[in-house]
Amino acid sequence: MGDENGIGQSDELPIHTVTVSSFQVSKYEVTQAQFIGFLNDIKCNSDGSYVDSEYGNVTYINMDESFCPLSIVDGKFDFKGSINVPTIECPAIGITWYGANAYCKWAGGRLPYEAEWEFAARGGNLSDGYKYSGSNIYDDVAWNQYNSEEYAHPVGKKLANELGIYDMSGNVWEWCADWYDVYDVDSQTNPTGAISGDNRVGRGAGYLSNDLSCRVANRHDNNPDNLITYRGHGIRIVKSIN
Repeated sequence: MGDENGIGQSDELPIHTVTVSSFQVSKYEVTQAQFIGFLNDIKCNSDGSYVDSEYGNVTYINMDESFCPLSIVDGKFDFKGSINVPTIECPAIGITWYGANAYCKWAGGRLPYEAEWEFAARGGNLSDGYKYSGSNIYDDVAWNQYNSEEYAHPVGKKLANELGIYDMSGNVWEWCADWYDVYDVDSQTNPTGAISGDNRVGRGAGYLSNDLSCRVANRHDNNPDNLITYRGHGIRIVKSIN
């Protein structure tokens, strides 16, 4: 893990060796349609809040935010679209960490740990060592600030990486399970991050991100309550293989 080309940021160092156990990872980012199905199934409050079994009364998505692409129709969540999220097959965006965590549990999985996320983004055991997830040319694999026209795009429209996974560079940031912290220099097996902290890890960059941010080694920290829809975080789900 970490930046291998000397162009990264300080939190990508030191480069260190990590071993992860086998896991499944979703081919695509979770879509607007999938997240709406979750909100309606759990009967989430119309303002996007919910009494979470693990974290208490928290917000999953801020329905009052001006860029929010969801609305309430006949008492249920529905897709209305926005300037930044034009179709229901775009990734869910502007989801809090709590909403992402709850969705993954509802779907029978969990959020990826940061080490798992980077392993998958690099192409796993099939990795060709690309700077971005699937290519050294980030326009090939990432919706970014230069090609996105400043809005999210339907999942799976760029090239996949070596494992057949889409959009791990660009489109929307993706929440990880870990609390954000500095790297440990020692080799590790199945690291799960810090015990506590203020911010959670985000990975992968988004449709407004530059080439530095879209690299597979890039790290980002954000408050788990972050609710900014137009450049917020989305979800990719993993499942452990016992």
